[in-house]
Amino acid sequence: MIIFVFTSSDKQFFWNEHTLCKPKPERISQISTWNPTANARKTAIAFLYSDQVQKLVPKISVLDIQFLDNLSADIVIFHTDYPAKAHMQAIASVTKRQVIFYNVDDAFTSFPKGFDPYLEEPNWMKRGKWNYQHMCRFWFKLIMDIPLVLEYKYVMRLDDDSKIIGAWDNIFDLMGKRNAVYFGNVEEADSENGLPGLMKLKTFTINYTESYQVIPKNPKRLIRAFDIPNHIRLYNTNFDVIKVDFFRRSEIRHWTDAVDATHGIFKYRWGDHVLRYLTTALFATPVEVLLRTDFNLPYCHPC
Repeated sequence: MIIFVFTSSDKQFFWNEHTLCKPKPERISQISTWNPTANARKTAIAFLYSDQVQKLVPKISVLDIQFLDNLSADIVIFHTDYPAKAHMQAIASVTKRQVIFYNVDDAFTSFPKGFDPYLEEPNWMKRGKWNYQHMCRFWFKLIMDIPLVLEYKYVMRLDDDSKIIGAWDNIFDLMGKRNAVYFGNVEEADSENGLPGLMKLKTFTINYTESYQVIPKNPKRLIRAFDIPNHIRLYNTNFDVIKVDFFRRSEIRHWTDAVDATHGIFKYRWGDHVLRYLTTALFATPVEVLLRTDFNLPYCHPC
């Protein structure tokens, strides 16, 4: 069964692909815990999209064949605005998986406490003044507060310009067998020259570990994060997988909230990819992090 779920702070409803009718009002408050199948709420493949969702059809159409998980992972499409019914049906027609549409308008209209988006100017723009920064904040922090997400054990992220190619084994199972908390993509780096203010993140990270007596779980990775002058290393997060309960641990939430309070994501475009690298360096042991390149999983980006 494919369920289309729409939710925001003031409006929630869902569609059943067969009946295409609104549910009874009492079901609305139970959307985030509704479990129509035995496999539901274990794993999810998530997209964040602000355009016409039928454009995701080429990316989603390959998942049933090329991602070998017996169709157990839901597809969750976080979106702004509300997709047309025909566009939702276009997605439904190319997959046998449960598909959930989840409105995140509130995430793209909220800012950290004390940040004035009218007085500040971004040092990097894409698709609007603050849209890219909102995206970074969503994947780094806000996704961990979405009730639906809390029902999953693992969430895989795929960007709209990313695509699984070839056959992939069930990496959710692989993570479980190895007790991994993060499955990362290729390693790259951002630079101060391209993003003025980036290196303030290095200063903040060092001060944070000293102030809160944080002993990095992977000190070699933390050193490597800053080993190129005026650069910070990152995991390219157009694909990755998180173990949800790990990233909701109190010590990680404290770090996440502290980063958010600096306004660095908005002022200096501290990306979720750089922040993910630092988060795993601080709080995940070397064996708890797996990388796509170590398993020869074929992948296309951009595509």
